[in-house]
Amino acid sequence: MVSLWDVDELVCVRCFSRLDWPVRTLSFSHDGKMLASASEDHFIDIAEVETDRVSFCHPAWCAVVQAILLPQPPK
Repeated sequence: MVSLWDVDELVCVRCFSRLDWPVRTLSFSHDGKMLASASEDHFIDIAEVETDRVSFCHPAWCAVVQAILLPQPPK
């Protein structure tokens, strides 16, 4: 489970609980709107921070030890 905390108020504001195994890596997008989390579940979960809505679930062939969200290049 991934918990997002308000450090000023010391309260948990949101939980992302789709992973069954211990979380190995987290990565926020450059604008802080998306969160990628991964574990030994063999997928990378990408969710919207404000709503906890899954935007994308990317399969992996093995346990993921690092996930990085990069900004999209301008079109």
